[in-house]
Amino acid sequence: MTRNGVRHPNTLKQKARALRRSGWSIGRLALDLGISKGTASLWVTDEPLNEKARQELSRHHRLRMAATSQAHSQNAKARIDQAILQANQQWQANKGNAFFTWGIGFYMGDGDRRTAQLGITNADHGVIDLWLFWCRTFLGEVPLRARITVHSLSQKESARKYWHSVFSRHQVRLAGIDAYVSSATGRRRAVERLPYGTVSVRQGLGSRCNHAKMMEWIRLTSDPEWRNWLA
Repeated sequence: MTRNGVRHPNTLKQKARALRRSGWSIGRLALDLGISKGTASLWVTDEPLNEKARQELSRHHRLRMAATSQAHSQNAKARIDQAILQANQQWQANKGNAFFTWGIGFYMGDGDRRTAQLGITNADHGVIDLWLFWCRTFLGEVPLRARITVHSLSQKESARKYWHSVFSRHQVRLAGIDAYVSSATGRRRAVERLPYGTVSVRQGLGSRCNHAKMMEWIRLTSDPEWRNWLA
């Protein structure tokens, strides 16, 4: 009898033990025999596995992992394809919008194109503010996080206060402040040039899809047909 009061025939338990010896996993036993994983585990916990059974169990595990990986890859590709389709639709609706094309041009200069993650790095408060407004306008309420990099430990608090207003206005989460301390001369010059450090803003969830959109928009801005249309 199990913990919830259901009585299983002894023949079912013996079948489970026999299948376990042949290399069946706990999950497979539970699914095929119609019992819980806890019950299956309890019945076969002392059932030894020979080498052949271990190999069979390992093979089933690899097949299951490969099938899961393939399904995830197919789903990811479908999401990217859908994002590119949406990018083309947005392009047709906004290609004459100067603010829309500014954001694409800005990303071409300051954006991350090496990884499949939407992100930019800049040191100008006004530019970061404008970029975040652009994201909210054309990408929607996407989760954004920021990291500040300063060149002196003494800059940390002033940098935090300096960037706080723009982050709070656009609901950007500050992920942390990094202090990159170089040589004394280099540090002094960096602090003078960038008193509040630089900011890296990246999207969290859904970043791959919006990065794919941006790469499609960058491709479309290089289209001679669009350039002729502007002229």
